Amino acid sequence: MITAIIRDDGFRIYGHACYAPSGQDVVCAGVSALIGAALQMLDWMINEQDKTKGLIDVTVSNSNYGDRLDAVILMLYYGLLNIQQQYSNYLSVVIDTWN
Repeated sequence: MITAIIRDDGFRIYGHACYAPSGQDVVCAGVSALIGAALQMLDWMINEQDKTKGLIDVTVSNSNYGDRLDAVILMLYYGLLNIQQQYSNYLSVVIDTWN
């Protein structure tokens, strides 16, 4: 199962969906696409980033990016929720903190 922890200063997503074989896993592909979009939008704001196999942990600590960061985090959150609605056995979305 993929677990996505959404924070007001970033996100941590880890695990594997195991919905289908590699290259055919629509859950993994959807989550990966959302993460990729979020990383592209946050690229110049990211203070800390850990990308290892099966884990991505991103933190933005500069409050000057508030509105843009909020928009990206909300896009990621709602996109992940849409996937979770159809594939709840393969993706869990959790809010850690929200201001």
